[in-house]
Amino acid sequence: MAYRTKNMKKILKKTVTPLLAAMILAGCAAPALQAPQVEIPSGYKEAAVEGRWKAAQPAEAQARGEGWKAFNDCTLDQLITDATAANA
Repeated sequence: MAYRTKNMKKILKKTVTPLLAAMILAGCAAPALQAPQVEIPSGYKEAAVEGRWKAAQPAEAQARGEGWKAFNDCTLDQLITDATAANA
């Protein structure tokens, strides 16, 4: 049995190591990536097209409400209540 294990180790060293090295080197042989040149109009960002576009406004300060109530789950309601009380 020990002979079989030594033999398997030799076979693995002779096959797996070169295969692994070849795979690593193949990953390094990729051609250099060149991004395509795209012409972007200067007025594209936040452009006002017939009044449909406007600049984004941050909304972090707005009240979020109780969105979890949409699930209509008593257990979830109790968990939120307990978590809110524990964080106070």
